[in-house]
Amino acid sequence: VKRIIQSILHKRVAKNSLASSYASLEAILENIGCAVYVVDPEENTTLYANQRFKKAFQKGLVKMQLELEQEKTGEKETCFREIYQKEENRWFDLHSTRIDWVDGREVLLCTIYDITDKKLYQQKIERQANNDFLTGLYNRMRCEQDLQRYIDQTKEFNGEGALFYIDLDDFKHINDGLGHQYGDVLLKEISNSLKKIPGVENNCYRMGGDEFCVLLNKISLKECAARVKRLHEEVSRHNQEHPTNFTIQIACGYEAYNKDIDYDLNDTLRRADKMMYHEKFAMKQAQG
Repeated sequence: VKRIIQSILHKRVAKNSLASSYASLEAILENIGCAVYVVDPEENTTLYANQRFKKAFQKGLVKMQLELEQEKTGEKETCFREIYQKEENRWFDLHSTRIDWVDGREVLLCTIYDITDKKLYQQKIERQANNDFLTGLYNRMRCEQDLQRYIDQTKEFNGEGALFYIDLDDFKHINDGLGHQYGDVLLKEISNSLKKIPGVENNCYRMGGDEFCVLLNKISLKECAARVKRLHEEVSRHNQEHPTNFTIQIACGYEAYNKDIDYDLNDTLRRADKMMYHEKFAMKQAQG
């Protein structure tokens, strides 16, 4: 009887200990601050999911994870991915690793961290560092970074490109005559006009004041003159749509770069700026 009672007690203790351990493990999984789920990649079924996953995430993430898993070839047991959900504009870090399930089969243990706030803050910092606050165009620092990258690429891959340096003629007189507030509006409108030109959309930079740059990779020297003409046409169209007592004109100089031209970043900027001032002087001469 004693042995029977001891056996029963041991079984109850073991059962209670197992139940207590399971409850403790469940409490941990429900309060770790991320979504957790276990998926069987062979049967496409979810074996476990904590409440955070059930409340905050859609089944589409499981489907996406399974598709990524099927595409894997020779990857490590533990994988890290960043996933973007376009519909909800949210970012997630997804970590997955292979483990053995209670019945011995191999499954995927996945954890999901919502990093949307971190990504939005990162984008904000990047915009402040790379974009002009008034026009929204890229700033001088970003222009120099992109220009250096393009020059390196042309030398490495036998390419070509050009830097266009643009100045608004007599912008000081416009500012003085119509006020700085109108000057700011004008800079924004000119920026929007530049971005409307095909091929120029994401390659515009405000260098400071009334000076802009357009950086075009994979463009030949023969095409540069046509692009300059297109820039002048866009400004003329702006004058027609927004008539004032002042006619806006631009002076535009350009400098091409390719593998045969041994210019560095500063040389290219300086030569394009010099060409712009040559055109500005020619415009003054033509006006008398």
